[in-house]
Amino acid sequence: MIPKKQLDILYDDRLLEIALMGAENISSDVPDKIDPASVSTRATIPFRALVIRTVMRARLAELTITACDLFSRNVRVSAFILTRSALESVAIINAINSRMRKAINEGNVGDSGQYFDRLGWGSRNDSTPVDAINILTLIAKLDSKYPKMHVQEQYDDLSEVAHPNWGGVIGSYSHFDPVDLYEVVDKHGTLLPATVGLITLITAIVVIPVDSYSDSGFTRTP
Repeated sequence: MIPKKQLDILYDDRLLEIALMGAENISSDVPDKIDPASVSTRATIPFRALVIRTVMRARLAELTITACDLFSRNVRVSAFILTRSALESVAIINAINSRMRKAINEGNVGDSGQYFDRLGWGSRNDSTPVDAINILTLIAKLDSKYPKMHVQEQYDDLSEVAHPNWGGVIGSYSHFDPVDLYEVVDKHGTLLPATVGLITLITAIVVIPVDSYSDSGFTRTP
């Protein structure tokens, strides 16, 4: 019988392989340039939405590929933080796709222009004239859209590690030795197993649809 620890390593290796494959697929789908005429020669809103979505996918690709590298080297806390950021990026991409579909289905853009401006050019420190949409709102919407994925629960677990709370500091970088009665400092955070982060990463980039252009409403209009 294979020891459980060895089975866990084999399982994590397989999860890492799946996550990296998903990350590389996203990276390969990011174009070098964005042509406004590819979506519309009259309206600016589809182009602005496409710009945000494209650069968000570039960000997502970098975050996930780097997270996979860190997981492979057992640098878990940093990997969890990047995984959390990747989940936020997926929430924004899904928000863009949902708004585009809504505008197309209803034949009315409504306030989509302002919405996309807040998603792509918003800030929290007044560095731009537009207020950013609270990412927690988008995470909640993603959780509501895919209730079986437990997005909010996964995000909250990663947040505990990302923030300097107990989970991200003492819980990750130390443990008490009851025999020798001293605190052991762990050089690499060990509170959550790598499996937790890898499953979240796969949920974000493989299970939850991060649509290609043809599936997201970004089709050519007059």
